[in-house]
Amino acid sequence: MKLYPKFVIMNIKKTLFIITLFTISFAFGQDKNLDKLEMYYDQGHYKIVLRKSNKLIDNPDYDYTVVPRLYKSMALFQLNQNKKYRRKNKNSLNEAILLWEYFVKNDIGKRVFDAHIHEIIALKQDLILWKEDLKQIGEQERSNQLAEFLIKNFDHVDNIETGGNIAEETPPTPTEPGKNKTRVELIKFAKTLTGIKYRYGGTDKKGFDCSGFTSYVFKKFEVSLPRRAADQHSGAKKKKIKDAKVGDLVFFSNG
Repeated sequence: MKLYPKFVIMNIKKTLFIITLFTISFAFGQDKNLDKLEMYYDQGHYKIVLRKSNKLIDNPDYDYTVVPRLYKSMALFQLNQNKKYRRKNKNSLNEAILLWEYFVKNDIGKRVFDAHIHEIIALKQDLILWKEDLKQIGEQERSNQLAEFLIKNFDHVDNIETGGNIAEETPPTPTEPGKNKTRVELIKFAKTLTGIKYRYGGTDKKGFDCSGFTSYVFKKFEVSLPRRAADQHSGAKKKKIKDAKVGDLVFFSNG
């Protein structure tokens, strides 16, 4: 039996404590690489997300989290909406589906799912629109594949319908964009403005600020919004977050 001086034992314990503390904080705290995935995805830089998520998936230090696979899956779904991309990367849609199923299966306690629910709801809406577009251009097999995927994986995601009867909804009154048809068309129109630069006080295609963008988009659907974000907030009809639907505005306070 080998004896160690007392101060050596104390140093070993201290080292073990530091390693344990680092492991815990790394596993449950903020990680700049994961934060970057979220930032690039929200900005629409899907190829960067794909490249960076692949690096993290190959890095053993990130075996503890399913976040890189979640973002890789979402990025692939987004990239596949480009006809040239999916023609060039024929198996990438199947890979996106497999990664999503891995993410759902391994997200113990659904912590990651709940933390990214707003991105997941937005992805669901994108896939619904894409499914309808594929049907219109004659890619029925891929449209059916997406429909099956949505039913299997997104039926429990609230607030957005996955049915195929969007176009049959009764048109809303001009002052209330409450029906699915108008809401889907509003989002579709808003996405056509992607890439226009931010401009403080901007209200047109030369540049938008946040409230200038929302007022511009809603005006196209005969819904008049106040110019300032504070006025849009104060004049809005409030609802609980669980009742929110695609096309509703979400306001954030400072901090």
